[in-house]
Amino acid sequence: MSEVENFYMKLKRFEDLVMMVLSPMSPSFLCHTEKGGKHIYFAVLGALGRTITCYVEGPPIKKKYAVLNTITHEISYSDEFTTDPSRRYVLVVDVVEQNLIK
Repeated sequence: MSEVENFYMKLKRFEDLVMMVLSPMSPSFLCHTEKGGKHIYFAVLGALGRTITCYVEGPPIKKKYAVLNTITHEISYSDEFTTDPSRRYVLVVDVVEQNLIK
C-alpha cells in the first residue's frame, strides 16, 4: 500500500478559510492552535482521496463562532447561535496538541 501524499494550502484571508469550510462536503468547524506566538486557524478537507490542510495566520478570535453573512459575504464573530437564514456559523475549536501545523 502506498502512502498518500497530503497537501497544504496557506490562505491569505480568514474569510477564504471560512468560505472553504462552508462549502459542501466540508467539516463545519475550524481548528485553532498557537505556534510560536502566532494564531493559526486550519481545516482538514478531503479531495480526490487526499487530504488538504487549509490554514491561515490571524489575530486571536475570542468567540465560539465565525459567522458568514451570506448576503454581504462579511465575516463576524459571535458566542451565540441564531436561526437567521442569512447567517452561516462555523464553530472555532481550540486544539491543544496537533502535528499537522509545524
